[in-house]
Amino acid sequence: MADSGMHSPHVTPAIASGFGLNERTRRALSLPDTDDPQELIARMAANPQIIERPIVVYGRKARLGRPPEDVLGIV
Repeated sequence: MADSGMHSPHVTPAIASGFGLNERTRRALSLPDTDDPQELIARMAANPQIIERPIVVYGRKARLGRPPEDVLGIV
C-alpha cells in the first residue's frame, strides 16, 4: 500500500474522527476505542469497512465524500 502521508503530527483526533467510524462494524471486529490518531488511521487502512465517509482522491487532491457535493470541488 502506498504511503498516504496521513501519519503526520497534524492528524489530530478531531481530523481522524471526521472520517466517521461505523461503531457496529468496529465492535464486530473487536476493535477497542482509541483517541490515538495514528492508531485510528492504521485501523481505517486495515479495515476500510469501518469508514462511514468515503474518501475521494482526484489527482493530488482528496475530499471526504459527505456531503457528496463536496467532492465536486476537486473533479
